[in-house]
Amino acid sequence: MPCCDPLTLACAARGQKVTTICGFDGEWEVNTVCLEGQYCDSSHGENAGRCRDVVVDCRGRAPAARYCMGNVLMECGPDLVTTSVVQECPAGCSDGACVNACVDKEPGTQFCTADVAVSCDASSEQASAVVCLAGCVDGQCLDGEPCPEEQPGVTIQNCSPYCGEVQANCLDHSDCPGQMMTLSDAPALLRLPPASFLQGCSGCGGQVRALHVRVSGGHRVAVPEPWYIALFTGEPARCDEGNWVNCHTFTELREFMVVTKNESAPQVNVEIDAMAEVGGCP
Repeated sequence: MPCCDPLTLACAARGQKVTTICGFDGEWEVNTVCLEGQYCDSSHGENAGRCRDVVVDCRGRAPAARYCMGNVLMECGPDLVTTSVVQECPAGCSDGACVNACVDKEPGTQFCTADVAVSCDASSEQASAVVCLAGCVDGQCLDGEPCPEEQPGVTIQNCSPYCGEVQANCLDHSDCPGQMMTLSDAPALLRLPPASFLQGCSGCGGQVRALHVRVSGGHRVAVPEPWYIALFTGEPARCDEGNWVNCHTFTELREFMVVTKNESAPQVNVEIDAMAEVGGCP
């Protein structure tokens, strides 16, 4: 019985330069020897049994050696011609290992480092480290949509302290409506903080948490539930849920409130688009 299928390629062994080919008699024979800086790829797939260049990051390393690429722990393949991701290291990566962020921390501690929620076990070893897309507070990831990332042509107005530096014209937290922001560029994203971060509007019995906004004409504003657009900024109209909508088109300069009565309302991204591009509300 033949030991292989004719013309099949393979490596003489892992981490070797000799490639082999299955002859028509079903026996393995030497095919070629890889050049300097190359090894035979012993992995399965289209490159199996072929000479490939050693991955730059694996030059001078042993097979299966681990190294850091930013905050990602990587591992060289058995032939140094491939790499694989071992895991992301939310607390950082150093000398081929994820950093233990719980060193010098009390057992059972939970804390945030940047946007990473870290939990320590009873031995002050890192039990978990989770990247928080919407921000981190007291070792817990916040609920809500991910913090907006920079996008070409999109203006970002960040009003959440959990997504980086809060921009100057965001809400003055002393009361509603506080300081008013003006949005004139579209497309744009307005990052709202969680409702728990905002004080209740005194004129609505402290039940409504809101942000006061002015938008120029020709824009469509869309707000996901449980946040709403209150088209009336005066009392008592803005307190009336019957005046609240999730989407509205503005044909002229107008003031409105982004409001909620849900104290647990999460962080969200409010979309501001040009009506000429997206049309009206669905």
